[in-house]
This record gives sequence, structure tokens and C-alpha cells, in this order.
Amino acid sequence: MADLTAVVVAAVGVAGTMGAPLLTQWSRRRELAEEAERAERQRGQDRDERDLQRKRDLYAALNSTARAYRTAAYDYVLAVKHGENADGSALDAARAPTGISTPKPRWCYRGAL
Repeated sequence: MADLTAVVVAAVGVAGTMGAPLLTQWSRRRELAEEAERAERQRGQDRDERDLQRKRDLYAALNSTARAYRTAAYDYVLAVKHGENADGSALDAARAPTGISTPKPRWCYRGAL
């Protein structure tokens, strides 16, 4: 009986010694996988925040350009209504203030989608 107990204790000791590195390796792989998943999730959130900020900037540019164009158009209509000489250059300036050939509001809106 003492011999059997000694053999069992020795077997458990050897199994523990051999199994500890495997258990440690498994635990480390799991930890690294969770860390990589967390990092990927953070990168996705950062990317989503950058995209949202880009859209906000584009919509702000769209709204301010559309407001400037609407004001210029209103001034042009009033000038025509009062019989003043209105050549529409203010509309052209409001339409493409940065030299873009297409109307700026459409250009901004296209980028926001």
C-alpha cells in the first residue's frame, strides 16, 4: 500500500510538473487573444470616431456654404426686384469660393455620404 501511495504521489508530481508549462502557455495565449481583441475593438472605435468627426466637419462646411449661397441668392433676388443692376458675381463667388468647378454645397454633400 505504501508503494502504491508513493507511485501515485510521484505520478501526480510528474503530471503537475509537466502540465504546468502547458497550462501557463494556454493561459498566456488566451490573454494575448483577449488583448488583441480589445486592441482591435479600440481601433474600430477610433476609426468610427474619426469618420464621425469627418462627417461633422463636412456637414458644417455644407451648411455654412449653403447658408452663404442662400444669402447671396436672396440679395440677388432683392437687387433684381428693386431694379438694380445685378450681375450674379456674388452668386458665383458663393457657389465656388475655393475655385471648385461644381457648386460647393454638392461637393460637400458628396463627401459627407
